[in-house]
Amino acid sequence: MAKIYANKEVKEFKQSPGKIYCLHPSFDRHLPDGKNKKILDVGCGDGFYYKMCTEKGFKYFGIDISKDMLNKAKTNFSDGIFLEGSCFELSKFYERESFDVVISSMLLPEFELLTDIRKTLNEINRVLKKGGVFLLGVGHPAFDMYMRKFLFNADNVETDFYSYYDSAKLYKVVSKNMGVVFEDHHWTFEDYINELVGAGFEIKMVDECKIVDEAKEADGDFYAERIKVPSYVLFKAEKK
Repeated sequence: MAKIYANKEVKEFKQSPGKIYCLHPSFDRHLPDGKNKKILDVGCGDGFYYKMCTEKGFKYFGIDISKDMLNKAKTNFSDGIFLEGSCFELSKFYERESFDVVISSMLLPEFELLTDIRKTLNEINRVLKKGGVFLLGVGHPAFDMYMRKFLFNADNVETDFYSYYDSAKLYKVVSKNMGVVFEDHHWTFEDYINELVGAGFEIKMVDECKIVDEAKEADGDFYAERIKVPSYVLFKAEKK
């Protein structure tokens, strides 16, 4: 099950530079026009994607299991439709094939079981219209923080490294941005692709989230590090 952020963590939470300069621009590039369309943000957290989605014309819906995070989202974006609920039960809260687009950012790495990923993707498929678009953003399997501990000896990561193929491996990261410790699990490209296909999606495109040029001026050291290898990957899939 995904982590439920506590009130203290929510107060300190803010988007990391990696998400701002790598992952979020990728979502923006591939999010279609949303005029007269509905979008569901699964694991919406503090509603960060609300503005991006509504600026493209979507009617925005967000769901998350953290009440405190949702309270922050509702405070920041009072016009958003936010719901407390589990990604394992989307069809309990929403009608089948009711959304034109579904997005999910950094939710799946929180799961410790492949069956949890499978449940989530199957539920997303149920509430997405046929031919609808699903954008999935995750840590890049080859260069997530689990792999960075091995490849670059990252000093803010704790994990017992075995190999890239060690799916579900837990790693803990002391966030230099948030000042808190978060936990994720390592999954491979094979895991993500096979589960997407198994849930009834056709993968249309893969974006390895190259860092945007704006980061060079905003934070040159961060840009120099992240231009070398990808930090995130975005899958654009379509319901068959």
